[in-house]
Amino acid sequence: MSKKKEATDEKTVTFVVISLIVVILITGWGCMATSYEAAQAALLSEGQEKDYIPTRVGALFSLMKSLVVFANTAIDQIPNMFSVIGWHLQNRIWLPLATLLFAGCAIFFGFGLKMMEGVADDPYQKHRAKRAKYSSETGPRVSKSKNGKSRKKKRKR
Repeated sequence: MSKKKEATDEKTVTFVVISLIVVILITGWGCMATSYEAAQAALLSEGQEKDYIPTRVGALFSLMKSLVVFANTAIDQIPNMFSVIGWHLQNRIWLPLATLLFAGCAIFFGFGLKMMEGVADDPYQKHRAKRAKYSSETGPRVSKSKNGKSRKKKRKR
C-alpha cells in the first residue's frame, strides 16, 4: 500500500490475516465436531452392521454432499462445544493443537506481510538515509561556483 491511498477495494493486511485466522478456526472446529460425532456414533452403533450400497455418483456431487454434511455437523455440535473440546483434549489432542498451530502460522504470515508492505512503500528508504548521512557529515561537499566549475569545500571540524 502506498502512502497515497486511492479509493479502491484493496483489503488491508490486517483484514486478510484476521479473515485467514477465522477460516482456520472454523475449519478446525468443523473437523473437531465431525470427529467427535463420528466417535460417539461408533460407540452407540457397536455390533450393528451398516448397509452400504455403492452407487455411481459423480465426484462433484459427492464432494458437495460431504461439504454440506460437514457444515451441518459443525453447526449441530455448537451446543456441545465444551464436550467436543474436552473429548479432544483427552483423546485426540493433536487436532486442537494443529488448529492453533495453523492459526499461529497465519499470525506470523501477517507479520511478514506487514514487513513486506513497509518495504514496498519505499524500498530505497534505508539507502537514501545512508547517503544523506554520509554527504552531510563526513563526505566532501562539492558545490558549483558562479562560473559553473565545481570546487570542493573544506569540511568544518
